[in-house]
This record gives sequence, C-alpha cells and structure tokens, in this order.
Amino acid sequence: MRQTINVILIGLFVFPWSPMDAQEENPIRLDQEFWMRYGIEKKVNKKMDMTLQWSRRFDDKRTFVKNTFLELGTDYGITKALKVGFSVRRIDRREGRPDRNRITFSGRFKHKLYKYASMSYRVRIERQWEEGEDQRDRFRSKLLLKSSEYKSLPRPYVSAEYFYSLQGAFDAWSKKRFKLGLSYDFWTNNELSVAFIVQEDLNMKKPQRDEVWSVDYTYSF
Repeated sequence: MRQTINVILIGLFVFPWSPMDAQEENPIRLDQEFWMRYGIEKKVNKKMDMTLQWSRRFDDKRTFVKNTFLELGTDYGITKALKVGFSVRRIDRREGRPDRNRITFSGRFKHKLYKYASMSYRVRIERQWEEGEDQRDRFRSKLLLKSSEYKSLPRPYVSAEYFYSLQGAFDAWSKKRFKLGLSYDFWTNNELSVAFIVQEDLNMKKPQRDEVWSVDYTYSF
C-alpha cells in the first residue's frame, strides 16, 4: 500500500496538470523580484501550531517595494499526516494603491517517501478584498518534495503550484509557480531557507513571468 501511494504521488509531481498550461501565444512580460520573510512559530500543544509572519516583496528589477504583509495563522493536526489551517493577512501595497485583506483555509497531507524524503500535497481556498473592489476567491493546489534526512546539512526541496481563480466571469487556471530551494536548521529552533521561484500567468491576454529570489527565516519555540 505504501509503495502504491509513493508511485501515485511521484507521478502527480512529475506530470503536474499539464493540460492547464495551454494558452494563446502572447508576448510574455518578464520581471525580476526579491521576496523576504521572517516568521515566528509557536507550538501550542501536540496538535496545534500558531504562526506570525512579516514579508516584503520587491519588483521591477528588485528596485521597488511591491507589497508588505503581516499574516497570523494556525494549523491543527487531525492525524499525523493530515493538517488543516486558517490564516488572515493584511497586505500593504505601494503608495497610491488600496490595501488588501485575505483570509485562507488550507489542508495538507504529508507522506514519507521511502527513507530520505517526504512529499506533501496542500490545497488552499482564499478570499481577498480591497476598498472599492469586489471580493476575489482563489483555489491553490501545491505539491512539495523535500529531503527529510540530515537536519545538520542543507536540505533541498522542489515544489509545483497552480492557482485557479473563481471570479464569475473568469473561472480558470490563472497562474503556475515552480520553486527550487535549500533549507537549513542552524542553532536551535532556527531555520533559514533560500529559493529560486519562477511563476507565470495562465489564460491572460498579457501574461507575465516573474523570476524571484527568496529568503525565509523562521524561529520556532
């Protein structure tokens, strides 16, 4: 049974929803971004965690602040492999643009792959709104493959994620995101992660591709 689950998950990861990539041949705008995030994670009990994150993102060749956000969330373990979560986010955008709010419901299934790696599948449902605009809903689906051995050494990981917009007139896959990175535990309860991300719009008349370098730091206690 375990081997069957391994094969299914690996297959989903290697061939991630290829029909969703289809879109018209339109010129793609290219941007380079830099993302930074600092997080604090508190283990409330054996099943519940709470997190607080501050993030800032730079765009336009990494020269302008795109947005800054603060997010508070919680995860609850239903079983050893299955977690559900909820979070709220306040997004401060560059001057002259209205701020945004977002709430997210999530679920994640984690599975041990053989001896040296784990794979997780996560889904999210988001609702986002801002002053003067209609609320927007979005569904996200993500597969993550990560080394789970030798915490004293950098651990590589790779992920693929697709976004589905639920906006009435526009119900379609709207973005894909691929991520390759390294995470490293240093000292006690401190984790640093560095990654390169490529994301691209789907089903858009003027699609944009972003190439992103990201740095994440998390302190757990």
